[in-house]
Formats: sequence, C-alpha cells, structure tokens
Amino acid sequence: MDKNELHKILSKPFDHEAWLEVLKSVFGVRELFTQPRPIPLPGTEPVTPRREKAKAAFELGNFTTSDNRVIGLYKVEMMPGIGLERNKAGLRAFLSIFRNICRYDLDGVLIVFTGEQGEKWRLSYVSEIKVFNEDGEIVSQATEPKRYTYLLGPGEKVLTPANQLSKLSGKTLSLEDLQNAFSVEALNKAFYKIIAQHYQLTERVLKLPCVPKDNKQIYQEFAVRLIGRTVFCWFLKVKKSSDGKPLVPESLLSSEALKTNTNYYHTILEPLFFQTLNTPVEKRLSHLPEGCESVPFLNGGLFEHGPDDFYQP
Repeated sequence: MDKNELHKILSKPFDHEAWLEVLKSVFGVRELFTQPRPIPLPGTEPVTPRREKAKAAFELGNFTTSDNRVIGLYKVEMMPGIGLERNKAGLRAFLSIFRNICRYDLDGVLIVFTGEQGEKWRLSYVSEIKVFNEDGEIVSQATEPKRYTYLLGPGEKVLTPANQLSKLSGKTLSLEDLQNAFSVEALNKAFYKIIAQHYQLTERVLKLPCVPKDNKQIYQEFAVRLIGRTVFCWFLKVKKSSDGKPLVPESLLSSEALKTNTNYYHTILEPLFFQTLNTPVEKRLSHLPEGCESVPFLNGGLFEHGPDDFYQP
C-alpha cells in the first residue's frame, strides 16, 4: 500500500474494513480475528473515569516483529462528546489500563480510537519492553503515549502519517521500525534533514542585489533567517483561531501564492514578516497584502528586521 492509498484512507472517517486492509498491507498482519473480540472495561459504575471516556474496546488480533516482539491490535470506541482532537490527556490515562486487560504478554499495542460517528480518529502506538541498562540490570523501556499518536480523519493533516506508515509496507518489521514510524524524534531528524537540504538550495540560488556573491556570510545568515521565519509561519498556518481560521492564510503562504505573486519575497514575505507579524495591529500600514489583517502580532525577535533583510528587486 503506497502513501497515496494511505492518504485517502487516513483522511476519511474511520472505516473498519479499510483499517484491516492497512493492518495487512502495511504492518504485515496475518493473525486477525474473524470478528473483533469485546474486552470488558474495568469499572462498572457510570462515574468510573474509564467508563466516562470509553464506550467499548475490542481486540482485533496481533503480530510478531522480526525481533520476536508481540504487538497487540485494538480498537476503542470513545463516548459521545469526547473530543479526540484535544483529549490526549484522557487517552493517555485510558492507555494505562491495557496492562490489565490485554490477553497476552505484549511488548506493544497499536490502538485505534474512534470518536462520535467515526469522523475523527486517533492511531496510537504504545510499548513497554524489558531491556538491559548500562549496568546490566533489566529495566522497563516505555514510549510516551502523548508523543506516539496521530490524529486522523477529515480536515486533518495526514501527509506525515501517510508518508511514515508507507515506509513500513512490504518490510519485515522490527520493533524499531514500528517505533520510528510514530516517533517524534525520528520525525524531527527527517524534518531537519529536509531543512538542511533547503538551506543549501536557498544559499545556492539566492540573489541579493548590491551584495557580492562572494560575501558568503551575508548570504548564509539571510538564508537561515528566511527559512526559520518561513517555517514558523507555516506552523502558524496550521494553527487556527477561535473561529476556525488559519492564523496565516493560504493566500499569503502556499505554492499558489508563490506562483501568483511576482517577486514573492518582496511583495508578500517582507510585509508579512516585518509590517504584520512584527507590528501591533493598530500600527500597521493600510496597504498590506490581503489576508494580513487576520494575522496576529508576535511580540518576539524572530521577525525583527535587520539592515540585510530588505532589498529592492
């Protein structure tokens, strides 16, 4: 299953049959139950916190990694009103009960959490294995559930999970392979590798009028500031305001904006960086690019301009 097929599945509401196909194709699972096996949840009183969050839990099967680690497969249906988008703490608390309800001596679990009507769903990986430390003692090595989870479904950014999970397809998986597909640390390494590649490209193709090309320090420092500022703006584009709108709109930061605005840095990024993000709303110029009116003021040094940040085309 390639990343395009995964992207389609992960960007839709949860579909049980489609998820079983992902387990088979991507994770190489061969031991799936004909029918999901219900798991009794701890606590029977309605006020039990675990009961308040989870409506039902099911065991789907399991598989063994190339290093003989057993991974359990589960699905948990959350109670109506439980927001999967902002409820990591609640999910983390619920994950802890799997030590008590799992039917096997598992080294890890893959759990799908489905919300009301299956629109939003989470895929979480949790493991706790016994390893030897530097002193030769046996200790537990556990993942942090808050970090090893993907939010999926309509409207969510699923490119990263689609890319990460597609790397597993067709492989004989080790526990490390599985963990790296979810690991923030692994994602950060890949992210910074891409940033380094863009830095080298930016420095090579950059043209600054009135600055000799042999003045490498100016070009290097400009490239670092440009990439840092652009990446931060991209994070702001992912974040949304109280009314559900991106803090930086697509009209200012996107491939389409780059294509439709001549001299993109001068006409869009300069005003966005220095007259918008670095300027209180009441002090902004009146002829800024459309969309800047919704961008917040950031009281920090990242967008404070220096003498080498402006150039005339």
